[in-house]
Amino acid sequence: MKPNFDTMSMTELRAYLLSHRTNDEAFYKLADSLEVTAENSESSFCHFLRRHSSILKF
Repeated sequence: MKPNFDTMSMTELRAYLLSHRTNDEAFYKLADSLEVTAENSESSFCHFLRRHSSILKF
């Protein structure tokens, strides 16, 4: 039975990939998830900076 990577948490997907290192599909799914996480983090950080720009002096 093929695992459903879309329903796995990042932790589950990482653990799966560590035990199935040659599974390209799992690798690319984890890479895509990490990219989305990074984009969301960057967006949140930029939003924070805009909201607090008056108190943050660079």
